[in-house]
Amino acid sequence: MQMYEAAVEIVGYYYGLGAKEHRASIVGNGGNSRDEAGLLKEIFRKKTAQELEDLGSTIRGLGFPASWRAFFPTELLASMAGDSEQQQQLDLAGYTSRPVFELGSLGEVERSTTREVFEYQNSSDIQWAWISRVQIHQRSKFHRVFQPTSGRIVQQIKARLAGFAGRTVCGLAKHQILGTPDAALEQVLDKVFVIVWEINKKFLQSFCCEVFSREFMDEQKRVQLSFLACFREAPAGEGGLSGPSRLRNEKILRLIVEALVSSRRDEKRFVMDHPTIAENIYSIFTAADVLLAKAGVHILGDYYKSSSGEKWEFFFEHEESFFRFLMSKSAEIYNGTPKSYSRETKAFEIIKQHKNIPWKDPISPGMPPLPQKLGRTKPIHVELYLRPYS
Repeated sequence: MQMYEAAVEIVGYYYGLGAKEHRASIVGNGGNSRDEAGLLKEIFRKKTAQELEDLGSTIRGLGFPASWRAFFPTELLASMAGDSEQQQQLDLAGYTSRPVFELGSLGEVERSTTREVFEYQNSSDIQWAWISRVQIHQRSKFHRVFQPTSGRIVQQIKARLAGFAGRTVCGLAKHQILGTPDAALEQVLDKVFVIVWEINKKFLQSFCCEVFSREFMDEQKRVQLSFLACFREAPAGEGGLSGPSRLRNEKILRLIVEALVSSRRDEKRFVMDHPTIAENIYSIFTAADVLLAKAGVHILGDYYKSSSGEKWEFFFEHEESFFRFLMSKSAEIYNGTPKSYSRETKAFEIIKQHKNIPWKDPISPGMPPLPQKLGRTKPIHVELYLRPYS
């Protein structure tokens, strides 16, 4: 049933928002996309999952605008099934940016230039585990639209990691990575993508960027591509990079390599209980989870610090403030905090009156100084939720 509803919602949004020139001939001019969704649900309610997937393929081939065909691949039906946010009326009309899953090679990823490197080490492993746990509470699988699915890209990433490991760790590490099954590498990369997507989603909402708006989708894509650029651009020793860009790439690659080959990567470090779900239900976080959380935070930190030094200084100023802000965003995912909660402060009353996304744009004219930088609140006591594994 979830598969049906996911497809019905997307079809309804498609006809209601993305293809008005076809809409009248199919469902008429009246009503809204939810009304159309109800009609389509009645039509499709007896179809099997396979029939529904076939429907997705059919719709893709009807010659509708390319930007909308890109957001209706068969694979997306499965990835969005059960997503609570599928009920929203996605504001994707006019979105023309190519989704990442269509990329066939890292050579198609635009080279990025890092102006400022984010470097934060003043946190304990239990705080990194707190960041990592967003994987458990992820509410959307739409991030998969922004992940490469090409086998060629996975092989290119593996080759890049192996070469880096051979130069910076040892020859054995290089062979370990080359021998890593593609599925295992994809699982590691997926964890990073999820961490980045989910926390960045809350970050963007804090700056009054509506989920699935064009600005939201574009900003998410830019962040995810900045991660992929680490694998496209040559690490140290291969030429072509120097200064901040080289340091940034080395940092991310080193964390990924360690998560793949460290002898302690599977070591159980922390436990989080889930008493509200059922007794004796808990999650375990490994040393690799801690490393991948570090990678996710540094991807976000590098992106936002480098994309606009002006906004970085205005809203955060220091790495410590940015990290604490992300910790609070992670807490919102865990606690299901309403959007209004973080906007009740004086700072967010100011922020919501100005357009701050895209992040790369200059600060909105007339933006007054904030009463305090973001992330200056008391740190979250994660020890109340996580405990060392024993």
